[in-house]
Amino acid sequence: MTRDPDPLGVRGGDPLTKWQRDAAEREEVAERTRRVEEAERRRREERQAQQQDAVAELRTELTKEVADLRDELRISRETIIDVTGEAMEKLANKIFDEVDQKILAVETKLFDYAAKRFGELMGRIDAILPERRSFKRFANESIADDELPNWRKPDKSTTH
Repeated sequence: MTRDPDPLGVRGGDPLTKWQRDAAEREEVAERTRRVEEAERRRREERQAQQQDAVAELRTELTKEVADLRDELRISRETIIDVTGEAMEKLANKIFDEVDQKILAVETKLFDYAAKRFGELMGRIDAILPERRSFKRFANESIADDELPNWRKPDKSTTH
């Protein structure tokens, strides 16, 4: 509170005292207004600081969430790749097993067909040759080159 220009109240109607009181009152109002504005400014600064802290905290949380999501995506991707690889491996093994079975079936059919044709050929040879011994000798014994028949055409360069 400011000092009263007429503390005893003897100069009640004096214009100078009245002006001094009005000036003191205006100064007091100005001081209160300044204090209120200062308090408002501090509250605004505090609110702004709190908002900045909240924004920084939210930014930190979001950054952490994004990092966690990236980790989860990486783990999911690796898991999907592993599961897909295992499924492809199982499928490839199944395909290879089926291919092996098909190859074995074709080999069996081919060998059966070759044996049948060989049997037919053997029957024809037996029908043509007077003795069966020749085929058995051909099949079971080793024959020297000079014992084999020469079915080749004669070479004109060696014959004069």
